[in-house]
Amino acid sequence: MDIDLTEGLKALEPGKYTLEVWSIANEAKDWKVNKEIFWDGLSEENSKAEEKLLIEEALVTYVGLQDLNSIEVINESNEAEAMRLTEEVKPFFGELETETKITVFYIKIDGQKIIQSATKE
Repeated sequence: MDIDLTEGLKALEPGKYTLEVWSIANEAKDWKVNKEIFWDGLSEENSKAEEKLLIEEALVTYVGLQDLNSIEVINESNEAEAMRLTEEVKPFFGELETETKITVFYIKIDGQKIIQSATKE
């Protein structure tokens, strides 16, 4: 499920936050998620943009580090793609073995996928 955080994050200072989301629908009353997110803030240019910030999730296969701030993965369409890292998630990838399946939670800013957190499958 995608969540639009554009309005809520605009007022926050950069930092680490815990996002808590739950359903109020009767058929999904037990659905609840707590997720840490790392907000780098919006530049003046991005704050004026109409682009919405959504936390998205993807199951990918880890290929390796591209540089100190990016990784390469194989997505579900079997295509290679690059993803940016926040400072907080870099340790997770430091010792991760290639060809490991992981779930990544990311936001898109200026077309770049920026990983907020990740877990091994």
